[in-house]
Amino acid sequence: MSPRASAKFNYDDLSKLLLELPDLPYQPLRRELYSPSELLDGYDGALASTCDYRIYRHFSHNGRFEPTLGEALAQRLHDWSIDEALRAFIASRQKCIVAIMGGHSKTRDTVEYASVARLAWLLGRSGRLVASGGGPGIMEAANLGAFLSASDDPKCVEEALSILTPYPDYRESAYFDAARRVREQLGPGASSLAVPTWFYGHEPTNLFGTHIAKYFSNGIREDTLLAIAWGGVIYAPGKAGTWQEIFMDLAQNYYGTYPMLSPMIFFGRDHYEAETALYPIVAKLAAHSPYGEKVVERIRVADDPEEALRILDATPPHPIG
Repeated sequence: MSPRASAKFNYDDLSKLLLELPDLPYQPLRRELYSPSELLDGYDGALASTCDYRIYRHFSHNGRFEPTLGEALAQRLHDWSIDEALRAFIASRQKCIVAIMGGHSKTRDTVEYASVARLAWLLGRSGRLVASGGGPGIMEAANLGAFLSASDDPKCVEEALSILTPYPDYRESAYFDAARRVREQLGPGASSLAVPTWFYGHEPTNLFGTHIAKYFSNGIREDTLLAIAWGGVIYAPGKAGTWQEIFMDLAQNYYGTYPMLSPMIFFGRDHYEAETALYPIVAKLAAHSPYGEKVVERIRVADDPEEALRILDATPPHPIG
């Protein structure tokens, strides 16, 4: 344990600290989720100029790993208030939430990005609420498709991609500008949820998630996103971060941690059967769950958006108890 972590604090001063928190670029207590415009505030053509990045910069320099007591209190109060705002948002929507996970490095010009955008459009059209990790890559594709599902014309996805793909990388100066053009030309869009974290704040929050539950704690963020997706989680190709989420989700289903056993769909047969073997491994492990076949039958693989939607329709979440 580091010296700071083991230091003695005068806990009688806690009440005072709650009233006299340090000067911060974020509100420790808030009543609503973030909006894209709030996080983009101050944008002048560069990510570093945004409110989003100012908070990340403060977080990186003032306690990403070893916060002071005041900073730690502020971060935890903030994440608690995001929890509360997220509960209120979910209750107000009364929709089945389906989360889409996958690689942040899948840029806008990849096949995987386009396929996930089409899948999210179908999910939105089916009446489901799409959620993602809120960042770039597959996460942006998920929120993009959900945003576009306000239109019943599937060609809107191709139109959006034609605007976005010339600017594939979030480090390019025109990345945000292209997203803003899509919002202006093809909006107003449908609602979707983004659940990002400032722990990976060097990656921008995408502009297509209409409601953003952004956390300081990545652990709380990941567990929360998987827990609320009782309608299912779809795993597009990704690397270690996605693999971690797969096994977190499996643990929730394996032990029946939450009221529903939810579907897990591996989106990409070659990636999940041949390249990584994660699909057969997870299915084999799930067979040992106390809920046995109820978990196993909800672990499936799909190759195209229509197939994934058919699986969700055929294997709804299973209530526990």
